[in-house]
Amino acid sequence: MKHSNTQGSGFVFAAVVAMCTLACQPPDLCDASTDATPTPSSPSPLNGLRFLAHAHNDYEHPRPLQDALAAGFTSVEADVWFRDGEVIVSHDAFTSAGTLEDLYLAPLAVRLRDRDTIHDDGAPFTLWLDLKDSTPELREGLAAALAARDYLTRFDDDGLVEERAVTVILTGDAGSKTALVAETAAPRHFARDDNGLSVDDLADPTVVASALNFGGFLGGWNGVDDVPDDLSRRCACVVDRAHRLGRGLRFFSGPDTEAAWTFQLEHGVDFINTDDLVGLATFLEDRSL
Repeated sequence: MKHSNTQGSGFVFAAVVAMCTLACQPPDLCDASTDATPTPSSPSPLNGLRFLAHAHNDYEHPRPLQDALAAGFTSVEADVWFRDGEVIVSHDAFTSAGTLEDLYLAPLAVRLRDRDTIHDDGAPFTLWLDLKDSTPELREGLAAALAARDYLTRFDDDGLVEERAVTVILTGDAGSKTALVAETAAPRHFARDDNGLSVDDLADPTVVASALNFGGFLGGWNGVDDVPDDLSRRCACVVDRAHRLGRGLRFFSGPDTEAAWTFQLEHGVDFINTDDLVGLATFLEDRSL
């Protein structure tokens, strides 16, 4: 007689769920060294709350960079690869939105030539470059492209050397961005982020920001229902730890809703990530009044 394995499969599934429940819990960064009290973002006298606006995958908009600038954004992100002798911007290895030079570096240079500043109020501008592969060709091409631009902020092994109109932060492939910093003589035209508040990076002055997975560090929330009870405490501790390390903080892969933007404002997150340029710009403008 054939015996059903349904019960056994149920036990296995329950065990897997239990293991994931333990292993997939976000790290609790609240300890004696962190403050679990949220500190809201304050409007800047220059540009209200617009300085928080970050365009995720900016190159996917109809006019890369230009749409973000028109909406008043002070931070954009581009995914970069090396192909056919050039640094190209793309979400994957097979398509291309154009070259980094044509979409970002040259237009920023033209804007600075014509206006002397990225935005009329002189607000700092951040260009995040998400390294999508670990090839030495990408690192070499990127280092050369950035070294040719005199409007980029300079860094050395001790941190900031000179702030200029545009600051480049390397994000993405951990090995690639770390290697690019190590291989490039100071002063460099870029710094890098840390994707996990890693212990190894805690005292590294070449790390100026943290880009963290929203769900991975704070837990699940859809940005519509009531905020989970523990989300605020976790977020306050993550923000506090990043700021104590002198890093700007942004979350990716989180809800892209007004409730989620409000939550991040209330907790002092430095870069509010969005794909909805007009929606976030309007939201921040309304709350700056």
